[in-house]
Amino acid sequence: MPARQVTSEDVVKYLMQMTPGEKLPTLRELQTALGGGSLDTMSRGVREYTRRIDEDVDRTMPESFSGLSNELSKKYWEAALSEIRAAEENVREENRGKLEELNRVVVALEKENAELTKKVEGRDRQMDRLFEELNAVKIEAAKAKDRVERLQEDCRTAKEEAKVERAEVRRLSKELTEEKVRRASAEAALAAFKEAQKF
Repeated sequence: MPARQVTSEDVVKYLMQMTPGEKLPTLRELQTALGGGSLDTMSRGVREYTRRIDEDVDRTMPESFSGLSNELSKKYWEAALSEIRAAEENVREENRGKLEELNRVVVALEKENAELTKKVEGRDRQMDRLFEELNAVKIEAAKAKDRVERLQEDCRTAKEEAKVERAEVRRLSKELTEEKVRRASAEAALAAFKEAQKF
């Protein structure tokens, strides 16, 4: 089952449910709480949340003040409003530093991601070259194997021819030996005949 698509608006809604004055969670904590989403999405959601709470919101006097006299209720409301604004300013200041830190983390992660992407692309190119070289080696090995097989066949043919030639040499040597024997016999007979003619 594919992971749920988390948007920056989901981040804003989650943060809006936080108790006023509560510290912002880290990007990783937001990912875990929302069940997914990229760090960039988390960061954009935090920025939007901060922008919204920074906007001036018109406030009307709560009904809880209506039972007091106009003058007294006005003073109480101004004091309460001052406290609310002070609390919001404290939250903004605290969250501003947190947001700046989160932005620095995002920038660092984006830079690291860019460097990793370059490294991966470089390794991909290196792997492509290695595969090309491997294919070239395989082709050369196949050609070398063909040459070796041809040489082996030529060697077998040469051995067969040498075998035939050796047999022919033995035959001729035998015939020469027999011829020498016949010649020696004839010369001996001729010598004997010449010797007999002297008497």
